[in-house]
Amino acid sequence: MNEHTPVNRELVVGIDGSAAALGALREGLRLAQALGCTVRVISAWSWPVGQGFVPGPPINWNPEADSLEILSDALAKVEVPKGVEVVTQSVYGDAADILIEASRHAEMVVTGSTGAGMARALFLGSVSTRVAQRAACPVLVWRPMASPLERVTPDEAGAELMLG
Repeated sequence: MNEHTPVNRELVVGIDGSAAALGALREGLRLAQALGCTVRVISAWSWPVGQGFVPGPPINWNPEADSLEILSDALAKVEVPKGVEVVTQSVYGDAADILIEASRHAEMVVTGSTGAGMARALFLGSVSTRVAQRAACPVLVWRPMASPLERVTPDEAGAELMLG
């Protein structure tokens, strides 16, 4: 065994309340059943930093409570396969950094293809891209299936990845 060999077979799923994250969770649960893994569902939270002219969050807003609600809502919307153990975790910090750290002890990390928003992705890079580039284990980026008419050619997909 090396430092990246999981002691307990675990599959990590990062969720943020988006539809893509819910799809990633469903896929992660399916894979965990096939691989005999526990599923660790992680929702990251942090306090947003205003940029001068941007108003701050409401005074009674609690991002940690939102993170816990995201976890609860997501698990209420999926069917956990028989024999699959699910562990949830709400963690303070940058989502990509948290998932990259979790990847050190996981068989696989599963994320959705889209999430927090375009503005954040422009400044920080998308979470799924950062995780795929730096994780210590395989990463599956779940993307909703397009209908045959909506599918793109490999060249178009490459351009989409470059731009988006």
